[in-house]
Amino acid sequence: MFKRALPNPILSTPQEEPTACKQPIPMFPPMTMTVEAMMTELNISRKTAYDLVKQEGFPAFRIGNRILVNREGLQRWIDRQCLEHAA
Repeated sequence: MFKRALPNPILSTPQEEPTACKQPIPMFPPMTMTVEAMMTELNISRKTAYDLVKQEGFPAFRIGNRILVNREGLQRWIDRQCLEHAA
């Protein structure tokens, strides 16, 4: 005689967070990296990384106590090292 009520899809599904609250996905990597991040990307030791950032011409700079490495500058530095050692 009575039909069974269908579940209300609005009430039975979990609510999603509003899209405005979600963090945007960066399209590009950051312009700089920490010495620790450089260590990981280049697969080098901490000592080697800090020796590199002390070298003249290496693309590193200080902001306060932090040492940052310019990503594009690092790639150019690596390319120059490859050319110099290939000759």
